[in-house]
Formats: sequence, structure tokens, C-alpha cells
Amino acid sequence: MSTFSNTSGSEVRLPAKAPVDLLHELTSLFTNIRQAIQLRLNVEGPIAGLGPRHYRLLLVCQQAPGITQQGLVQRVGRDKGQIARVVHELVAAGLLRREPHPDDRRSHLLQITSAGAMASAFFSDAEAQIAAELFGWVDPSRLAALVGELQTLRTAIK
Repeated sequence: MSTFSNTSGSEVRLPAKAPVDLLHELTSLFTNIRQAIQLRLNVEGPIAGLGPRHYRLLLVCQQAPGITQQGLVQRVGRDKGQIARVVHELVAAGLLRREPHPDDRRSHLLQITSAGAMASAFFSDAEAQIAAELFGWVDPSRLAALVGELQTLRTAIK
């Protein structure tokens, strides 16, 4: 038996194999979700070759106009090299533009372009549709509880 505390602090006992089974189910679910998002982007996406990471960075840049690459690294939790590559690809695609930082000439402020805003809106809509297809049948209180449990698990891993 394995024991852990849930978000309410209650101790829960699980058979020894249950945590591994849960891990396998979550991994399969996340793979299926990632594939559904990638398929939607490949079939309907406004710009060929962009993946979920590109769109997510566009969303962050839209929510935080003038963010720097370092700000993206901190906000998204990816390494500098990955962020630099994706930002370069987004700039080359005309979805982001770099502007000189007024206080730091080594840094640039990232601004989403009008084409980037359209791509970002497409991604937000596609993500909402996929979420509704996958989770629309789940009772909102159960969904909120599940989100809370997953957030707790995510912080436990860090």
C-alpha cells in the first residue's frame, strides 16, 4: 500500500500499483491531447509548421506585450535555447517582432503582430474546442477538483 495526502490534508491509501497505473493513464491522456492539438493545428492552422509551443508563446506575448525572451523563459519554464529558437521562428514567420529595449541595449521587447494575433486567436479557439470535446461532459465541480489535484501534483514534482 502507498499513502499520500490529498489537497484537503486527508491521508489516502492506494494499492502499491495504483500510482504507476495513474502515471500510465495520465501519460496516455496527455499524449492523446497533444496529438489532438497537433492534428487540429496541422489541418486547420493558419500557418504551416507551427506547433503548440509556438502558439503558447504567442499567447504569452499577447498577454504580456513587451515581454523579453528572458521573461518568456521565466514565465514558461523552458530553457533559453528552446525559447530563442521558437522566438526566432515566430519572428521569421512575421508573427512577432523585436523592438529595442529602452533600458537595455542587449535585450529586445517582443510584440505580437496582427498576423500573430490572428494565429493566437485561432489557437485559443482550437484549444477551447478540444477542451470542450474532452471535458465538456464532466461536472464542473468534479472538473474543478481534478484541476486542483493536478496542480497539487505538479507542484509536488518541482
